[in-house]
Amino acid sequence: MPAATEVAVGFCLVLAFSLLGSSRASPLALTLVESSGLPALGLGLWGLWEGRAAGTRKFALFILAAAAVLPLIQLVPLPVEVWASLPGRAVELAILKAAGVQPGPMPLSLTPDATLHSLLALIPAAAVFVASLGLSIGARTRLAWLIIAFGGINIAISLLQTAGGPFSPLEFYNRDLVGSTLGLFANPDHEADFLACAIPLAIAVSHSRSARHRGGASVQLEPAWLIVPALVMGVFITRSRAGLILAAMGLAGALALRPARRRRTTSLEPRAVVLVAAVGALIVVALLADRIPALARFHDQGADLRFTSLPYTFAAIRRFWPAGAGFGSFVPVFQMFEPASLVDGVYFNRAHDDFLEILVEGGVASLLILIAFLVWFAREAWSVWRGASDARSSPLARAGTLVVLMILVHSSVDYPIREGAIACLFALACALLVPSSELPAASRMPGAA
Repeated sequence: MPAATEVAVGFCLVLAFSLLGSSRASPLALTLVESSGLPALGLGLWGLWEGRAAGTRKFALFILAAAAVLPLIQLVPLPVEVWASLPGRAVELAILKAAGVQPGPMPLSLTPDATLHSLLALIPAAAVFVASLGLSIGARTRLAWLIIAFGGINIAISLLQTAGGPFSPLEFYNRDLVGSTLGLFANPDHEADFLACAIPLAIAVSHSRSARHRGGASVQLEPAWLIVPALVMGVFITRSRAGLILAAMGLAGALALRPARRRRTTSLEPRAVVLVAAVGALIVVALLADRIPALARFHDQGADLRFTSLPYTFAAIRRFWPAGAGFGSFVPVFQMFEPASLVDGVYFNRAHDDFLEILVEGGVASLLILIAFLVWFAREAWSVWRGASDARSSPLARAGTLVVLMILVHSSVDYPIREGAIACLFALACALLVPSSELPAASRMPGAA
C-alpha cells in the first residue's frame, strides 16, 4: 500500500508539473490532473484511516475538509428571501427584476460554475497532501527529488525557448513578456517560484545523503548540491523580482537546514561548496546586469497595476462581507468596481494578493480557515525548528517550512497558489512538516540524538 500511494502521488505530481503551469489551464489538462489525483486521495485516506491519524494530522485534515466544504455550501440553493438579504446582492436582484425574471432559490455564489471548478481544482493538491502524510521519509525524499528534477527540466526548456526566439515551438503559452523565460509555466514569476522553492529542497536531500554517508570522503558533492547554482541562475533569467527575493530566502534558510551536531568536524561541508558556487553565479549575473533587467524592475512598483487596484479590491471585500461572493467570482466582482482608467486590452484576472482574493470570494468563513491554517503552520514550523538533532527536525522537514513560507510571502503580492503546479508543491511542503509514519524508527538514524 505505501508503494502504491507513492506511485500515485508521483504520477499526480508529474502531470501537475507538466500541465498546470497556468492558472487558466485547458479543460483537458485540468480533467487529466484532477482525475489522476483521485487514486492518490483514496489511497491516502485509506492509509490514514487504517493508521488512525494523530492529533497534528487531524487538525490539518480538518482545515483541508473545511476548505473543501465551504465551496459546497456556496452552491446550496437558498430561499430567495435569504439570498436577497445577503450583502452585495441588490444589484443582481435589480437586474433580474428589470428583466422581468422572478428569481427562485439562488446559491450564495454569484458564479456557481466557477465555484464548482474551484472545488474540483482543489483535488490534486488535496490528494498530494493527504497521501504524503502516510509516506515514509524515504518516499518523501524521492518526491523532493522529483521536484528538483522538474526544476532542471524547466531550466533546460527555458534555455531552448530563449534559443528558439519568440516563435519557438517550445512556447507552450502565449508569451506576454518578450525576453522572459517561462519553461513549463505561463508566468515567469511562477516559474521563478518553482525554481526558488527547489533550492532548499535540493540542499535538504543532500544533507540527508551526507548524513547517511558520514565518515566517508571529506567532501560529499551530491547531484542535488550541484544543481543549486543552476537553480539560482534559472531564477535570474526569468527576470522575476519576486523570484530574486525568494531565491535569497531559500539560500539564507539553507544555512540552518541541518540540525546542529554535537561534535565538531574539520571536513569541508558540501554547503560551503554550493554557496560559493551560488555567489559566483550572482557575480556573473551582476556582470551581465545590462542584459537582465530584473533588478531594474524593483523600481517601477508605483506604476504596477497590482498596487493601483488595491482600493477596488478592498471595496469588493466590503460590499460582499461577511458572506463573500463565491469562489471563482473575482473577475466579474472586480469589474463592478473597476474604474474606467484601469480598463484596457488586458483584463484583471486576479487580485494579485491571494489573501485578499480569498476574502472577496469566501468572506469571514475563508478568513477563519486561513487563520486556522496559519496557526497550524506556525505550530508545526516551531516544532520542526526548535529541535537540535531530533528526527522531527530533519533537513527535509525544515526545507518544507521554508517552501511554505516562501509561497505565502509571494502570495501577498501575487497568486502563485492559484497555479495548479505551485499548489501541489505547496501541498507536498505542508506534508513534510507533519511527522512521517516512520518517525520513531527515524529517531534512531545515525546523527540523531
